Parts: sequence; C-alpha cells; structure tokens
Amino acid sequence: MAVQYIQPRGLLLYSSQALNSAHLLRLASGYGCPCLVVGPTVHIHRQALQALAEEHADLRVADAPLAALQRLADLNLLNS
Repeated sequence: MAVQYIQPRGLLLYSSQALNSAHLLRLASGYGCPCLVVGPTVHIHRQALQALAEEHADLRVADAPLAALQRLADLNLLNS
C-alpha cells in the first residue's frame, strides 16, 4: 500500500533474518518499481532469491551495503 501511495523510483528491503516462504514470494509481487533485497537474508535464502530474481526483472539482491549501492547505481536510481 505504501509503495502505491508514495510511488518511489525504487524499493530497498533490508532483512537480517530468515524469512518464511510466503514472504519470499511476496518480494516478487511486482511493485511497479525495482525492488532490491539486501542484508544477511540474502545469504540465508541465496538460491530462492536468485531464482526469483531470474523470473522477475525488477527484483535484485545484494548481500552487502557496497553491493546494494552498486545495484542502485546500475539502475540509475541514485541520480535525481
């Protein structure tokens, strides 16, 4: 709901813990903008997140802050 209201250019989701499978599937639900999943959860769910990212062009993953920054730059989301 917040994404629809705010209409951001991108969405960065950080998690440091395991997610259940229902949450993982919701990550690929299409926000209308690129979605970047960041943090230790990427290590925990690497295979599942990579598979989702291959199926959904707007979903990206990054396990470290510098990798997240690079993904945001690659998507041209840091320029105003």
